[in-house]
Amino acid sequence: MLFVWRNMSVILTLLMFVCEALSFGIPAESNVTNTVLPFQTGLLGLNEDGRTNCNSGGEAGICYDPFNCLKVSGLFGNDCPGGQGVCCLFYRQCGQRSSQEVSYFQRLDEAAATGSRCNYKVMKRSPRYCAMRVNLEELELPRDCQTSINIEGFYKENFIGTLRFPERDLADVICSTETGKEYTFDIHNVDEVLLNVESSGDDSGRWKIKVTQVHCREVDAASERSGNIPAVWSTKLRSSPITPKPTAYSRCGEIGPSGKKRFNLRKNINNITDEESKHFIENIEEGNHSHNNAEFAD
Repeated sequence: MLFVWRNMSVILTLLMFVCEALSFGIPAESNVTNTVLPFQTGLLGLNEDGRTNCNSGGEAGICYDPFNCLKVSGLFGNDCPGGQGVCCLFYRQCGQRSSQEVSYFQRLDEAAATGSRCNYKVMKRSPRYCAMRVNLEELELPRDCQTSINIEGFYKENFIGTLRFPERDLADVICSTETGKEYTFDIHNVDEVLLNVESSGDDSGRWKIKVTQVHCREVDAASERSGNIPAVWSTKLRSSPITPKPTAYSRCGEIGPSGKKRFNLRKNINNITDEESKHFIENIEEGNHSHNNAEFAD
């Protein structure tokens, strides 16, 4: 009788554990150092989710359980090998944010409103990430630097500095002539990075910028990448909004072409606002309850 009672106690304990685990929300943008219990197609898996890098059609992503990919407002890419779920891709627009290891900041078309100034916030995943890499994959900006991009760093909401590009005589803005370049910079003392787009014209242009958070153990390898250009933080005051008729065109290098290059950008993007994304990014203990209307990616 005692043996039966002990067995029943063990079974009840296990059932309570499973029910309690299933009742909690899946952490939406979990730290790479945390172990999560993902919802694996109806089964509770004790594996770690969101850790493995992947590639889908040339785009970088992270392997997530499909359910969890939707929870973090990602798009489905290819299947990951070994039953690791799908290659989850992260595309963001002005006014949005992310703490994912790899994300894409882009403006798809001229219909997307940006105003004279907009920004994309990248939140540092954990202290184990020491650098950030910005790859300017696509830039189609108006001539004469009417639209420019600058990058600012913050620590505990305090302004640290503006990213400076040494090859351009202390200039801290990016224009069309920078297409294809890749910049890497230190984030030891930074916990948030803002990519700001400033425009003096009616059309701010189009862009696609890949942002990668680099783990501390990979910093040396990242600095040796072919084509990589180091950038540094300048402690100058924050930049003021761009003037209607900018005159310092030389800051941006030569005036770039204004051709009608057609971008190969995805049409589907997460329609989430800053307020909707705020809670599931900043509080990893809560699931993301924001709406995601993105279709499955190829």
